[in-house]
Amino acid sequence: GNVPTAVGTLSPWVDLRVPPLTVVEAELENQSHRRFLKTHLPVDALVFSPHAKYIYVARDGRDISISMYHHFSNAADALYDAVNQTEGRVGPPIQRPTSDVRDWFLHWLRNDGDPFIPFFEHVQGWWDIRHNPNVLLVHFCNLKENPGREIERMAAFLNIEADADLISSIVEKTSLASMRSRAVEFAPGGSEFFAEKGATFFRNGGSGQWTTALKPEDSEEYLQKAALKLSPDCEHWLRTGELQL
Repeated sequence: GNVPTAVGTLSPWVDLRVPPLTVVEAELENQSHRRFLKTHLPVDALVFSPHAKYIYVARDGRDISISMYHHFSNAADALYDAVNQTEGRVGPPIQRPTSDVRDWFLHWLRNDGDPFIPFFEHVQGWWDIRHNPNVLLVHFCNLKENPGREIERMAAFLNIEADADLISSIVEKTSLASMRSRAVEFAPGGSEFFAEKGATFFRNGGSGQWTTALKPEDSEEYLQKAALKLSPDCEHWLRTGELQL
């Protein structure tokens, strides 16, 4: 349906710490709807609760790295100011990319996900608890290929009744074009953190961008690292979206 307020207010990204956690906690306390939070944390960094439900969305690491490159290249100075000047920041400040996309990818791959969290360990951790009844794994490529089916899966997991009309409406309103046209509501920071009133946050939304951005040997290096870091079934799912339970 219609979004009553900005998505970042409906579903705060708690571990971002922008705004400060005290502000987010107060907003959460005042919420009256069914609460749902966003996080990028690995499962071992959470206070994992049997009373909560967790939907984990994964994506091929090659696409993730390239998406991050464009994400931070397109970000406004206001985003860097907010993140780097946040109270209690841990680690060095985030820098705007200065290299090309291939060099960014290779640095990310060879330095354990730098400047962010270790990627493969993150995926493997959530994969290892996939059989928990309160955990649902969703793959980005499946969301792109058949969004209606994946929305239906999530609705069933959350015990939400969703008929065909509602699912169709959600598919339309969460399409790239629709979210880009309403970027002030959907983009982090609304119109403040990305140009064109937040629209540049929604750049491409596709899969397989690495096929033109990387050399074949770069992709092979990634696959070798994935095979080393991930269990075979997890590696297969991350690469293909095929969930073999």
